[in-house]
Amino acid sequence: MSRKTIFRVFILLFFSIGGQMSANAQTTTPFETVFDACKKACEALDGGFASGEQLLAVSKTLRDAAPIPLTVKQTKGDVLNLKGHLVFDYEFIQACVDNETIYEIADKYAAEARMRGDKDSANKVRLDTKMVAAGQTCTFEIPSCSGTSQIGCVAEVNRSFSWKIKTIGYQSKSEREYKCNDSVRKGLPFRKEKVSSDERYKIIVSITNKSKRDGSFALILF
Repeated sequence: MSRKTIFRVFILLFFSIGGQMSANAQTTTPFETVFDACKKACEALDGGFASGEQLLAVSKTLRDAAPIPLTVKQTKGDVLNLKGHLVFDYEFIQACVDNETIYEIADKYAAEARMRGDKDSANKVRLDTKMVAAGQTCTFEIPSCSGTSQIGCVAEVNRSFSWKIKTIGYQSKSEREYKCNDSVRKGLPFRKEKVSSDERYKIIVSITNKSKRDGSFALILF
């Protein structure tokens, strides 16, 4: 094989591998980025202590992903404050590194997060933190969805939940329920689902806290 032929083979391999790496890198969607960051925030806080390096990395990921506030209405269950609980927000997570009392003003951070970004922006991941009392169920309504939506929920550290999801069409009023399997009914620390409709619709999600303690939960929509 000549030197020129070897060089051509090398170039072809280089671009082939590079193209494959690029394709793999693009498989992570904006939804998955935010969903995984919320999970990693819990991992960093697991065991009763915080990993500063991990928390800073999670905070940066959420800041760069720039999720906007999720418009959501609670229609069932007690409305609890977030004092003493995790807020799934990059500023709060960063503050956890140096400030152990940050949980005392969790509601302040949650309120600021809900004011950040443009709620009317299209093609953006949406995020909010909600509270559900121990053993209780809260129902939330997410309006004005279209096409295919991906919804996720992540529980704070040492919490688990089950959920029920349905969509309701605005024009036809038709309802579609998304069944949960046994493991979800028993409780999981995180969960995601895709929903869709041919018309504009709202999503009704009911979250049951399977834990013996009140808990905060990230609600994510894309």
